[in-house]
Amino acid sequence: MISGAGKFWVWVAGGAAVAVAILLTGAFISQSKSAQAVSPKPATAAAPAARPDVPPPPRPLEVGNPRAPLVIDVYEDFLCPACAGFEHRYADQVSAAWQQGALLVRYHLLAVFDGRSASGSYSSRAAGAAICVHEEDAEAFPRFHATLFQSGARPEEGSTADLSNDQLAQLAAESGASARAADCVRQGARVEQAKAAARAGLHELSAIATGQLVTPTVVKDGKIVDFTNKEWLTKLLGG
Repeated sequence: MISGAGKFWVWVAGGAAVAVAILLTGAFISQSKSAQAVSPKPATAAAPAARPDVPPPPRPLEVGNPRAPLVIDVYEDFLCPACAGFEHRYADQVSAAWQQGALLVRYHLLAVFDGRSASGSYSSRAAGAAICVHEEDAEAFPRFHATLFQSGARPEEGSTADLSNDQLAQLAAESGASARAADCVRQGARVEQAKAAARAGLHELSAIATGQLVTPTVVKDGKIVDFTNKEWLTKLLGG
């Protein structure tokens, strides 16, 4: 069972925000009557400083038709329960749209749940693994992306165990990724890039959301999309 499926997780980057009539600061909460405040490791929304010894943050991981009439940005964390719920609810619709050439999805992988993982780094390592697969074997990326959100593969946030790099590499291989991609995952070769990308994504999202950040978030043309309506994608596609 996926904890928190279908809920939102909110992080207040600064000031205060109201979610379900509860005033919170500095925490993610789910929008439900049984909301549980958790405290991931602090994540700054400041623009990442450039360092000559570190490559620039990778671009969002794109899936679909680069010339598609519809482009959406999805901000998510591989440990986020609500992100798993979003994936399970809408993955088939999203996949069908990009396979038809009507959609380009740009995935921005965040790491705000690192502090809620047993290793303290799962979100970053899973994001790094996704970058490896996308770079080395882009066709396998959608399958690997879906696998990371599957019940039984995705660790529970706050649990006492998560996946090692070897286990992530095995999932990549089982998703059809090449041996080169799996080796990249096993070595954790893109973790630092993933952390830089997560900081950049958080900075971008904080500007869009004016301080209140929610995972997952879907954005079109710089505006947040309300995906609580199950027809949201059909409407965006002009249906």
